[in-house]
Amino acid sequence: TGAPFAFNSNLTITATDAPSITSTSLRGAFYSCEQLDELPPGFNTWDFSSLTASDAFGFLFGETTGLVSADLSGIQLNSTVGASNMFINSTVETIDCSNVKFGASPFSFQGLDVVSMDFTNSDTSTCTNMASVFTRCLNLKDLDLSSWDTSNVTNILNIFGTTRFDNLNISNWDLSSIPYANPSI
Repeated sequence: TGAPFAFNSNLTITATDAPSITSTSLRGAFYSCEQLDELPPGFNTWDFSSLTASDAFGFLFGETTGLVSADLSGIQLNSTVGASNMFINSTVETIDCSNVKFGASPFSFQGLDVVSMDFTNSDTSTCTNMASVFTRCLNLKDLDLSSWDTSNVTNILNIFGTTRFDNLNISNWDLSSIPYANPSI
């Protein structure tokens, strides 16, 4: 529990084995680890089944200014897990979220310099909150989210915020569960 590596500006991870995660949350675990230049080895294969907190991935890699890419492909999360501000104000440019099973919300990419994202075969069927997910992603110009299952989503407030796309595909979205009109779509 807690944020065991947060604010460790010189953190270097050399371990190659997957940790045994028994906590219900990893909130802020690597927050502001400024020199972290890659995710922990095999991070996308770790067993996250014990995570049940509603913001278990919140602020996880926020303010990590050394990260350039993030391979999150294949991560499987419980339906209750959220990820608000997961990468807030980080420097990640390329993110692979293919084959991810999201929980209550997709990962949050708010304020990233991201230019490329892959959501091929991602499962968003348990997501209910998609607020601010892509807010202030000013370098992100093309995004295909047409395969996202949004039928259970009740909040998309500011989902795209100030991000301006050249090509955004949300053609198959079902927004019937949203109780309000949203001008950001």
